[in-house]
Amino acid sequence: MMINCTGPRTDYSKYQHPLLINLLAAGLIGHDPLALGIDALPTGEVRRYGGRPAGWLFTLGAPLKGVLWESTAVCEIRDQAQKLAKRLLSPRGAVRAL
Repeated sequence: MMINCTGPRTDYSKYQHPLLINLLAAGLIGHDPLALGIDALPTGEVRRYGGRPAGWLFTLGAPLKGVLWESTAVCEIRDQAQKLAKRLLSPRGAVRAL
């Protein structure tokens, strides 16, 4: 689990955090088409560079601004977290292995 508490800035190429640098360099995350956050499906499943879903990496909140637009208020983030938790906890929503 990773929790991003860095604020609303979502141009991840500008951060100097080793995790973000490595995720970008490995093509595990990329920018959404508007460069407002991470390229992901509306469900929060992160898409690798090139658009293929990762299957095991998820996001919610500010990184989804380019996908959902309204994704920074507490009520929206709470809804996203609830839906993602239900998906991850359901037998059919089990995270695929790397």
